[in-house]
Amino acid sequence: MAQIRTRSIFLAFIFLAACVSSGPVPRPLSSFQVENNANLGCLEMTSAYCKFLYDPSALGNLEVIRPKGNIKILQGETNNDFSQVVYHYAKAKVARKDFLPKELRTGLKDLNYFKKLAELLDRPPLQLMSFDERVRYDRLNSEVDRIWESALDETVLGRMKRKYPGIHQIRNKEMPPEYDIEYQKERRNLLTQVSKALWKEDKNWAKVIETFQHLQEAYNQVIDRLDIDRETRAQFHERIQSVKLVLPGSIPEIADYECSSTTANAYYYKYLNIITVCAGDFNSEDILQTLAHELGHSLDVSRFTYLFKMKSELAQKQSGLRRQVCQEKKIECDQWEDFKKKLPERLAIFGQFKPELQETNQCLKRRPVLKTPTGEDYSRIAKNMTTSIYSSLAGGSFFLRIIKDQLPLRNGKLVKNPYYLDPCQYFLWTKEEEPPEDEINSLTYFTAEYSCQKLNNSEAFKKAIEVSKAMTEQVYTKMLQVSGQFSSNEFLVKEGFASSPVERFADVMGSAAVAEYMKRFPQVSDRRGKLLASVSWLCSEPSLKSRFPEESQIESDYSNDPHTDGFSRFQEILSAPLRESMQCRKDFTFSECALPMKSEQ
Repeated sequence: MAQIRTRSIFLAFIFLAACVSSGPVPRPLSSFQVENNANLGCLEMTSAYCKFLYDPSALGNLEVIRPKGNIKILQGETNNDFSQVVYHYAKAKVARKDFLPKELRTGLKDLNYFKKLAELLDRPPLQLMSFDERVRYDRLNSEVDRIWESALDETVLGRMKRKYPGIHQIRNKEMPPEYDIEYQKERRNLLTQVSKALWKEDKNWAKVIETFQHLQEAYNQVIDRLDIDRETRAQFHERIQSVKLVLPGSIPEIADYECSSTTANAYYYKYLNIITVCAGDFNSEDILQTLAHELGHSLDVSRFTYLFKMKSELAQKQSGLRRQVCQEKKIECDQWEDFKKKLPERLAIFGQFKPELQETNQCLKRRPVLKTPTGEDYSRIAKNMTTSIYSSLAGGSFFLRIIKDQLPLRNGKLVKNPYYLDPCQYFLWTKEEEPPEDEINSLTYFTAEYSCQKLNNSEAFKKAIEVSKAMTEQVYTKMLQVSGQFSSNEFLVKEGFASSPVERFADVMGSAAVAEYMKRFPQVSDRRGKLLASVSWLCSEPSLKSRFPEESQIESDYSNDPHTDGFSRFQEILSAPLRESMQCRKDFTFSECALPMKSEQ
């Protein structure tokens, strides 16, 4: 029989309780309903929500009550003590097993994986287990994990055997790095297939797609109201519309086992211009605010800087050079000499770079910039960066491996080098998205210089390294100057020359877009409920940070993390447009950085 408990300060809470079952009966959700209080404080609203989310009556699981549809938040555990996202992931494996790759599915069935997984998911709550039962289920849990990983490894090895006969007979410690890279590529391909099988038809993923489309519309409305020139506005619209949403792990370039399984996070990939929301996120909360934030990155100064670089003559010529070296296997040495000669001229254009929304970005820097770097500072840092990267490449014998068509194993046997004179293959994926400073260009310079030497001896080898290193240093010097005070480069940040505004910018842009999105809901309770459900990821479980927010904020100021922390991030998100949309009052003091909006006539 259900019991009802109510609280009334700023919000009304309803808790629905039920008897504990010995099986995996879903734990009853606490219900959260927002009042239509016109004098509700914005921070009080979010703070009270977060407090209740991790109240003993909820423990991370609740249902936000809204006229337009309730939203379930599952950030706690199941009735039988599984993490909600782990349980959802496991259930998806069982439900979608027939859609997994055939060889993986066969390996799993041979070891009774699905039967054992179903038995594990049906375990009783921990408090009802005897000692022997606890030990048995712990062993079963370890066995299930081991079978899954083993089946993945066996599937990848089988695919590698078809591509490279006899590879299964090579000891792991004798495996050439080139073959190991191929193994990692094959594993990513497999994870991509698994992710598609589990989530492509998932109803929670369908909600992500729908929200993404509505947010693009909301962003376009915000962009139309920005006080910016016509050309910048057109570029902003194009950048928002060009962003692609992809299923986590669904393309090999971003195949991430954790993201496609249980991680609660989302990512914007600046070079590929794509967004993914991890399975642990869309299976545990509403993803509105998260998606809005990630979309905001497509408009930040880092993305603009990258596009400026990629449109340059240097980037275009680098792309052509990589194509000659890696794909066509035919280097035009006259063109290579011309490339080296014109490098300083092609770098000069980067001095003309001017960032968009400079005043806004200046305000949004994570912390004040202490000093302005000189040309000598940029050169010094570029030299240190180059030395560090070339030390890493040389330590891994990348230069030597590139120029040898055969590779020796420890037993003395020679095997064919699949990456002979092909530096691009030493990177898991190349999509022609690499900026001028990417180290793939350094290895391309080296390969071109070595290939065009008349004598391919040790002196030619050394010269190729030195020439490519000098060119890399020149490129780094200019690229550091382009990013300037808004850079996230660790060397510039540590020396007080730069502070990145991109995370705060994404919060502010995202907040404006969410405010626009909320116009879909006439009732303020709908808007407030939707917002709170989408900021659940910002709520902290009981901890030192949540118990002592002021001291925690002071401590976070000494961190180089580009994100604002906890309390401050809530204040960043609760911007003027969102406060107006939520019809809540500003009940905090915060140095707010407003977007440049057109004045209303």
